[in-house]
Amino acid sequence: MYALKGLWIDNVLLLLCVAVEGLLGESQFRDVGLAQKQLLEDLLKLETVVRATPVSEATSRRVLGSLNGMRSGNATDRFHALIEAGVLEEDDRKTWKKYRNAVAHGSFEVDPDEVQKNLDAAYRLTGIIYKLVFMRIGYIGVHTNFSIRGWRVDRFDAQAYQAKLDARATCGEPEPS
Repeated sequence: MYALKGLWIDNVLLLLCVAVEGLLGESQFRDVGLAQKQLLEDLLKLETVVRATPVSEATSRRVLGSLNGMRSGNATDRFHALIEAGVLEEDDRKTWKKYRNAVAHGSFEVDPDEVQKNLDAAYRLTGIIYKLVFMRIGYIGVHTNFSIRGWRVDRFDAQAYQAKLDARATCGEPEPS
């Protein structure tokens, strides 16, 4: 992506953020970050209260829609689960969220004094992409960590991370009905 001559940094950041979100939408990550048992139970209780509350149908639909959205994992939920498993870092999530929202919604402005921060963000986003691809292909081994200045060499163990994700998914799951 860095060889795409003539692109502004905001275009590069947008492409990287979209690539991260696209990878998080892959089948392997769809169930990552789904609601746990207690949240699902609480959502059912809240739905009962909303249905019994005398408000307009439109308001009720909106609230129930919001509650329903909390059942399925979104990119942020997936980030949290991947961070908990050690695949990603909290700074990865913060960088993705900060830049994704700004570049996707047109509020990102390039500050000439912040060029290095933008480049650091681009490299961090690249590192996220690598780690998600490593999970996807089951990679175990060393890699260059572009997220850290100096590009240190780190070890990645997709099987160990997947085991942590699997343990998280089975912990507190609701009983099948």
